[in-house]
Amino acid sequence: MTEILDIKAKDKGIGGALSNFAPHAFTIDGVQCASMEGFLQALKTPNVKKQQKVCAMTGIDAKNAFRRSPRRYLFLKTHRVYWQGQTIDRMSGEFDALITRAYDALFENSDFRRALECAKGKNLIHGHGKAKKKETVLTEEEFIFQLLRLMDKL
Repeated sequence: MTEILDIKAKDKGIGGALSNFAPHAFTIDGVQCASMEGFLQALKTPNVKKQQKVCAMTGIDAKNAFRRSPRRYLFLKTHRVYWQGQTIDRMSGEFDALITRAYDALFENSDFRRALECAKGKNLIHGHGKAKKKETVLTEEEFIFQLLRLMDKL
């Protein structure tokens, strides 16, 4: 039976290292990101300077960047995200391509690649993830797909 690996931020092992909260720095479109969570949360604002500030965050700080903000509710209502002055439909292929580019950039981080290597052969799940695209910037399915896609590159 294949070992299940539940990816969650509070895991002190590989599950935590693969979490979007993990402090794995990468650069996308010239923007420095301290974590994937910072990048994902930054997509909720059209303000480029605010995006850069949120991209520099990790973990719960990034997650909470818009917790009480009208931006969070606007995303849930419109399903629009923003990147580098562009408005992107969350449900579009353009969005999917942006997420793939971000994960490809993250793949350049050697600590992240090491964590992927350690997770090879395991059944990856993300028990805290949401399933509906209308409810989140990145669903559990999209998240796991990106990780498996990158594992295939190792």
